[in-house]
Amino acid sequence: MIGRESIELEGSLELKTAAFSSFFNLLKKAAEIDLRFSLAQVQGCVFAVPGPLEDEDVVVLTNVEWTIPVAVLRKQYPQISIEVVNDFVAQSYGCLAAQAEDMEVVQYGVPRKMSPLAVIGAGTGLGHSALFPWRNEEYIPVASEAGHTLISFYEKEKDFELFLKKRLSVPYITKEMAVSGRGLSLLHLFLTGRELSSPAVVAEISSTSLTTYFFASFYARACRDFALTILPMHGLFISGGVAVSNPWLVNNDFFREEFNFSLTHSSLLSRIPLYVLLREDMGLWGAARYGYYRFNLGEQTTGSETPFSYW
Repeated sequence: MIGRESIELEGSLELKTAAFSSFFNLLKKAAEIDLRFSLAQVQGCVFAVPGPLEDEDVVVLTNVEWTIPVAVLRKQYPQISIEVVNDFVAQSYGCLAAQAEDMEVVQYGVPRKMSPLAVIGAGTGLGHSALFPWRNEEYIPVASEAGHTLISFYEKEKDFELFLKKRLSVPYITKEMAVSGRGLSLLHLFLTGRELSSPAVVAEISSTSLTTYFFASFYARACRDFALTILPMHGLFISGGVAVSNPWLVNNDFFREEFNFSLTHSSLLSRIPLYVLLREDMGLWGAARYGYYRFNLGEQTTGSETPFSYW
């Protein structure tokens, strides 16, 4: 296994996808700004993208109008290796090399290194992924769209559930509708009558606010569902812009109490290590780590036979 210290960052560049009409235009602009980002200058590249990878030739992105024509890119640049992974799969690879300064401990638990690792993160949506141990300290990545599954509401929360259904014009509420930046804004609107962006909500609430209590509870509920599905005894890492920028939204007693609440498995849940990440670039390091295995170690990547064996 390699640590993040084995990979060096030579440079980074941030471009907004909404500013470009196609992926080729984005690549062209990146190369114009810095020639090191030209595909003609690299030996391999990894694209970590949101959403399920259903087609290995043309990748459809979540909340982006254009696609990534992978097959065309491979024909145009036959000299390089091109890989595409789910963005939260990249996050999970980054967590393998996370250092103490990269995260806060939400619950110490009892870590078991060669056990599943899970990542969940609220931002625009609610991303999920997991790594399962395979052999020789290697892992098989598994992407997930669990953010689109239903979230449960207790009796005292039914009014909020009805509010969301009416506001969003939907027959049921998914996890990402409640646990996301939009979900935080809608929760605050329901509780206070104030319609604010999620950053504005965070700016006016505190660790003891009712908004914090309910949002932490919903977030913990989503984490608990995923944890009971995966049993990530290596650790469950909380990522995404909402928590990374405001770790106190999940690193609190409201969250811990709800996460460990179970009629049958409270003891098991209390042994799962929980961490909230403090870096927004963990996916970048994870994509680099994934690429290191794919391009340099060949068969030692994940045991997959093709780049798209594991989504």
